[in-house]
Amino acid sequence: MACRETSPTLLAAAILISGSVMAADPINLEPGVDNTETQLMLYTDQGVVEQKVPAQLPEGQSQLSLRPDYHSWQMDSLQLWTESKRGDQYADSISWLQPPDNREQLIAGMLGNEVEVYRNGVEAPSKGRLVYWRNGTGILQWASGRQEVFSADSDVMIRSLDRGPLGSQRLAPPLMADFSLEKPASSVSLSYINQNLGYQTWYQLITDSEGKGMTLIHDALLANNSDSDYRHAAIQLASGDTGAVPQVMMARSYAAGMAEMDNQSQRRGDLYFTAVPGHHNLPPRSRQKIRLSVIDDLKGGHYYQYRFYGQSQPGNRPVQGHPTQMIRFTAPADLPAGRVRVFEEDNNGRLFMTGESVMDQSAAGSQVLLGQGEAYTVEVERSRLDVRQQVNQLIVSWQLVIRNRKKEMVQLRIMDEDRDLLRVDQLKGVELADDGALTVNLSADSEKKVFFSTVYQRKQ
Repeated sequence: MACRETSPTLLAAAILISGSVMAADPINLEPGVDNTETQLMLYTDQGVVEQKVPAQLPEGQSQLSLRPDYHSWQMDSLQLWTESKRGDQYADSISWLQPPDNREQLIAGMLGNEVEVYRNGVEAPSKGRLVYWRNGTGILQWASGRQEVFSADSDVMIRSLDRGPLGSQRLAPPLMADFSLEKPASSVSLSYINQNLGYQTWYQLITDSEGKGMTLIHDALLANNSDSDYRHAAIQLASGDTGAVPQVMMARSYAAGMAEMDNQSQRRGDLYFTAVPGHHNLPPRSRQKIRLSVIDDLKGGHYYQYRFYGQSQPGNRPVQGHPTQMIRFTAPADLPAGRVRVFEEDNNGRLFMTGESVMDQSAAGSQVLLGQGEAYTVEVERSRLDVRQQVNQLIVSWQLVIRNRKKEMVQLRIMDEDRDLLRVDQLKGVELADDGALTVNLSADSEKKVFFSTVYQRKQ
């Protein structure tokens, strides 16, 4: 007897059908109902979800039916379990049919339906039952019994004449989970990675006219780009370098400890988890802006930073440039990385946005440096006065003419970042700081010349 090939799709369907016969009445699990307990741990590009849903599971064999968001959930990360005093009991097996994700699969969902086939340039459609479809080729059986072979391309439209839809079982088939419980359970927990969750961190840094007293406002923009509905959720925001995360890693390992989530921000390893106060709703396809903190009386200051690479000086002609305006302060708490908008407040309380920057992740007590744009009010003219060679060293003498067009005193830090730099000496009009930078203070509306020498390791 000849062996007949069985379609993998039909085989999977047969498995689910036989399973539903064994477990006569699958229990429908509906995450998102009002009494679902939801905890979200959001990363910048994905979210780990843990939910606890009321569901009465009997002792012995039982089966759950769940319709996930196939487009957003990473299905290989899904875990289902019940809780008991003896420990968590996970599902024995989880199986599902993949939903259609292209035109080919959608048309295949019409097999057996009465359809109309419209062709571009042909006024009347062909009507019949779709009895075959594969790789863009179909067979349409007319009422008379005759059959027509056709190819579907961009000029062909197929319309189902059945009154009912194609059926959610075909477009978004449920998954089935089998349990073997020693005792009845009153709830089921699930965890998974939703790749269409995420957040962004934003800061507003408000300075006074002198740049000494500052206020730091920390906001987060939560994003749910999925079709999943999250209600009354406890949320934490994870920040830091997670490294490469294998896609097959199970969400349960991510979500370990989520049950202990509270309203306290905390460090775990080299990541920082910021607690979002209260509980929040994240409907499908939604955004929500949350204020996380306001830190007043932040102490810091402004300075200007001029960087150059000494050995790249083009001959002996002067080079004109402008330093970058910098803001520095000590982080009062762990601060996630994020974009920063800088505002200056005048004497009347009006705010003027004066710059934008990016803040790296910073631990409490560390120095935060924010670089902004070039300062057109401070000019630097750099000239190379002399070049000498000694054995394996190159000695260069410099003159910098610095002009301050501002109405107040400024501090300038000068740094030669050439990788072959050995030391800086022979200073005149400038001081050497502990970190190797040269510092100089300029009065309002003033000009100053400074001199120094740099010593480089000669390239062989």
